[in-house]
Amino acid sequence: LNHPGKLVREMSRVLHLRSNELKQLRMLADEQQVDNPLTLLLCPSVLVKAVRTKNPRVDKKVIQQLASRLRRTHKTESVEA
Repeated sequence: LNHPGKLVREMSRVLHLRSNELKQLRMLADEQQVDNPLTLLLCPSVLVKAVRTKNPRVDKKVIQQLASRLRRTHKTESVEA
């Protein structure tokens, strides 16, 4: 995949990201001056830093649900491996 948009779409399908979750990730990525919203998923410290900012447009509940869902998915994959 040579196009960042295609990569984001493909990863959204694999991770089962909802449209509102992806919008929130894009908003946080723009705020943190990160090129790609997937960076926030790959680097938890950047995601935590982004969530701690005082942006009223960010729905922290959506991001927290996403993080907990990814954590559960990661744990199940670790157990299966």
